[in-house]
Amino acid sequence: MTIKDIAKESGCAVGTVSRVLNNQEYVSEKTRAKVMEVVNKYNFVLNTNAKALKARGTKTILILVKGTSNILLNSLLETVQKNMENLPYTSKVIVLDEYDNETVEAEKELRENKPMGIIFLGGNPERNREVFPRIKCPCVLITTKADTEEYENLSSVSTDSLEASAMVARHLVEKGHR
Repeated sequence: MTIKDIAKESGCAVGTVSRVLNNQEYVSEKTRAKVMEVVNKYNFVLNTNAKALKARGTKTILILVKGTSNILLNSLLETVQKNMENLPYTSKVIVLDEYDNETVEAEKELRENKPMGIIFLGGNPERNREVFPRIKCPCVLITTKADTEEYENLSSVSTDSLEASAMVARHLVEKGHR
């Protein structure tokens, strides 16, 4: 028996049943009695663990890895997970095919599992502008620069490939190579 079942049997909305079970205001006595009749009929007990989990979400950081055979991403994933070992969080890793839409997957996971944050390894959520605004948790792009300040919840860690190439060229010239 769930609150959805109680709502259906009592003819009330799920939100109304929730307000009754949590002793909140804005429910008429008649409606409260109707809901409580169903609650008592089935000896329903509110699951406080489920309630607490829904209220606070999980202490999970979602890591979405774009591409299955990228040595750099595998190395970065290992480093991220190792650094998380001493933190009070768990990680959930999802490896996506190169053609999968990482922001659609992130939105689905956010809705279903409520991670505290999302790390995108590879890929580029900026390409999915219609979905990303619905992702309402802190996000970090690794290996891809977030070129926009449009999203307050998006940061990035990446290398400047152009500057890195210039440094390599200077180093080689300094060593006498041509």
